[in-house]
Amino acid sequence: MSDPTPDELPPPPPPQSPCSLNLHVDISHAQQTNGLKFSDYQSYHAYTTRRLKRLRKKGGATNRSSEKNGRSRKFQKKMISPSTTTILPTHLEILLFESERAWAYAMEVKESSLSSKVHGGGRKQMFLSRLKKAAKHAEDLEALAGVPDVATDRTALEIVAYRGNMKGILAMERGDWVTAHREFKLSHALLVNLVRAPGATREEIEVLGDRARDLEPSIRYCKYNMQGGEGKETDNQEELLGTDCYKKLQKLLECKPEGDVVGDSKGDGEDSVVFRGSKISLSPPSVRLVFLRVKDTLKEFQEKGKVEGEEGERYYVKALTAVDDLLEGTEREIERLNNSNLTPAIESKIESQKLLAHYTTYMKLKCSCDRGEQIVSHLLAHPSTSPSEFVHLYDSLLQNAKEILTVGGGDSSDDFAVAANALVLRIRALRCRHVGAFYEATAQYQKAISVLGHAQNLATDAAEQYQALDDESEELKEMTELEEKVTGDKCRVTAKLYLASVGKNTGAVSKNLLQRLQKFDSAIDPSTGKVTVSSVNLLSSVYAKPTFFDIANNFVETPRLEEGAEEEEDEDEEGSEDEGVDAEEGNVGGGLLGWFRR
Repeated sequence: MSDPTPDELPPPPPPQSPCSLNLHVDISHAQQTNGLKFSDYQSYHAYTTRRLKRLRKKGGATNRSSEKNGRSRKFQKKMISPSTTTILPTHLEILLFESERAWAYAMEVKESSLSSKVHGGGRKQMFLSRLKKAAKHAEDLEALAGVPDVATDRTALEIVAYRGNMKGILAMERGDWVTAHREFKLSHALLVNLVRAPGATREEIEVLGDRARDLEPSIRYCKYNMQGGEGKETDNQEELLGTDCYKKLQKLLECKPEGDVVGDSKGDGEDSVVFRGSKISLSPPSVRLVFLRVKDTLKEFQEKGKVEGEEGERYYVKALTAVDDLLEGTEREIERLNNSNLTPAIESKIESQKLLAHYTTYMKLKCSCDRGEQIVSHLLAHPSTSPSEFVHLYDSLLQNAKEILTVGGGDSSDDFAVAANALVLRIRALRCRHVGAFYEATAQYQKAISVLGHAQNLATDAAEQYQALDDESEELKEMTELEEKVTGDKCRVTAKLYLASVGKNTGAVSKNLLQRLQKFDSAIDPSTGKVTVSSVNLLSSVYAKPTFFDIANNFVETPRLEEGAEEEEDEDEEGSEDEGVDAEEGNVGGGLLGWFRR
């Protein structure tokens, strides 16, 4: 049979795009949902077996094949190697879960030997053989991902980190501390750098960060056991990772992300943070990784931690634990830098880490203050809460606020110091108000008035501090309202003090309330417990002008006064002439009887 001509050759397969596999995220999800959350390695071993069966069937890599007659079945091992014609993403998953199954089986054997207190050589050999098989599958997975155009650079680097972890576990169980230390360091370096890589999702940052933190105790343990050995520790990334991995990592770190990813918004992907006017570098990558986790937990606490009860306490404890982890990591980094050769660059890093420690302390104290404020708001919803409980809560809040005021790292006259001082004044004012309420409840009115006056002055000072920040915040409104509330409290307590000074009416009430308006006692009859008022009919008749005449007056027509005045003038002139005649005639109307003569 002749060879086919070039025209008869089959067309080449279409180019295959590199597959992307979120290896550590998938493994973490599978482990947490299939038993490893409770260290149940047997359940996880069974899950990986079932998962492998489905993956092999999906990728056409089943280990059994039927004979032609369909009756007998012959075992045929289906190998997946770089020489496979077409490499699918399913093939990478098959090798990954082959390694996971062997590791889970090894841990199951170890747990069973510890629980049964049987430490025979056979179980130890079986445990090591399964770990060796897990490391072998991880190496095969790395070789398969190393084929050009099979996996993306990020997937290939995650696979190298996974392989380093498996080989490190095997070397540590064998007592090869140098190899274990090198493999763990390689895996840790890749994980912390993948967190910094553009395009990493929030879930990837959290999972990779957890994996990196889990490796740190193993690294320190191997370093302790290799003291005086032939191993040599190096911080050179290229020497540690190898030339190929180092180039892939640099290429991945230099590429720009597409779309909205971590690092696009300010404060999420930056390598520094500003605190009290100083720029703090978030280095090394492990510290930056923990810092991002702290920001996430604090944000979650602010959004979901306001609920009352155990759920709110759980979010608070989670946030506080994350902050403590960051503070511990920062202190370890400062100690490591102090033990190295002190150069100007190292001293600058030490100062940066100290500033980060101050900032972490501030976040921890602020978190505690926020939790205290939440508890106070919950207690305010219950009117039966005693004022003394509020006083105890504000005592702890005041202590945290004073510690915030003493946090270093900046000038004492900056905005941070002003805000911290305003916080102290605000908490003192609120505390004094509740102390005044306590004195009022115990009838110590003079002390209550004094404390409430002090609370009013503190509220005024706190409002001035918040105004100096040019910030129309809720705290400023709260202090303004507090001044008005304290004024009302003082008026009420002053009235109670006056009533207490004039004495109480303990005998029978002899007069009713209307007859005793000048008295300031309660006017309550002790026998009945009621206020005595007058039962006399207070209505009485009053003489008044009838309304009818007032209305009728509107319809009365009065004569014109001008016409009457003219007629009287004419009559007066005629009368004067007659009087002159009578006078001439001698008829004078004087005397006692003169009136009757007219």
